Amino acid sequence: MTTPRVLILCPDSKGIGSAVKVPSLKGVHFSFLPDWQSGAEALRKENFSIIVAQPFSRRQGAEGFVAKIRHLAPKTPLMLILPRQEGPSVLEALKGGAAEILFEETLAGSLVPCLEKYLFSGYGLLRRMSLDELFDFCIPVITTTELGLLSVTILEKFREALGASFGVLFKEGGDVALPYTTLAAIGFADEASLAARLVHFTGYEMDVDDIRVDDQRDRTVGCMVGAADLIGQMSDRMYLEKVHRFLYEEFVWGQIARERMPDGREVVRYASADDLIIKTPGFYEYVARARIDKKLGGVDRYAEAHFDGASLYQSEIDRNMNFLRETIETAELHRLRRSAYSLSICVKHAA
Repeated sequence: MTTPRVLILCPDSKGIGSAVKVPSLKGVHFSFLPDWQSGAEALRKENFSIIVAQPFSRRQGAEGFVAKIRHLAPKTPLMLILPRQEGPSVLEALKGGAAEILFEETLAGSLVPCLEKYLFSGYGLLRRMSLDELFDFCIPVITTTELGLLSVTILEKFREALGASFGVLFKEGGDVALPYTTLAAIGFADEASLAARLVHFTGYEMDVDDIRVDDQRDRTVGCMVGAADLIGQMSDRMYLEKVHRFLYEEFVWGQIARERMPDGREVVRYASADDLIIKTPGFYEYVARARIDKKLGGVDRYAEAHFDGASLYQSEIDRNMNFLRETIETAELHRLRRSAYSLSICVKHAA
């Protein structure tokens, strides 16, 4: 079996070297290079499994830096390290072909899981396809409400999708010009109106059968977007902890956990975070799985073609659900002990 090779091309390559000294990466060969000249020479001579790079100057544009690396290694997944506050640079880098964005402020907790994902779980393979092939597979859609949120939400949304190419739009209710302006900036102006409808495949505000899409191929893309949204979340290694720690709070804020009816009665759907997690297997089986199979046409099966075998998304979902059922049956919810974090807060705990 070929030894995975990772190039770390960063000014502080030694500091990163200490971060990747973990048991799971013991068999990986790392090359730590602190300047562009030595990095470019290595890229000309060697093939790497992954490149982790950081611009060597604040004045160096992310898109141009990515282009230089992609020119030398067009098929190698590139993880780019940027400051969290540089939202425009994030979009530029992704436009240029970066596979992942890692933020400087949270690098210690995100680098190793990201390397594990690409080295051992088959992520990044779609980057080796042509752009047309990517569009034939899926066009996940990122939704947010304001440009300022992109720098902290775009990475999480990208990780939930299937590794394909992305368009960006804004949910209905904001500035009408924004969807068209943003999409045009990355070359999707003609698709803006359609994309605004396809985003409904990820929500429950409209029945899937009522979403107006004229071309059956576009409807298939919409179903794939909706399925990717579900399987991407539920296959997350920290999905159960996120449901327990964050989702119940969101349901309380959104008046979903408890709802006051017009006649004054209070309907309690989820009495606590424990109540929510206990009901999660039922949600998966009777809501999420039924939605994917019936409303979305079972399009998650296309992931099997991507992985050339069993879908790794479904394998991880099954692993999560089996573990959760076991903890419920044995009354051991304390076993949900992975430390989940939120990109919306400044402090990130190690996962």
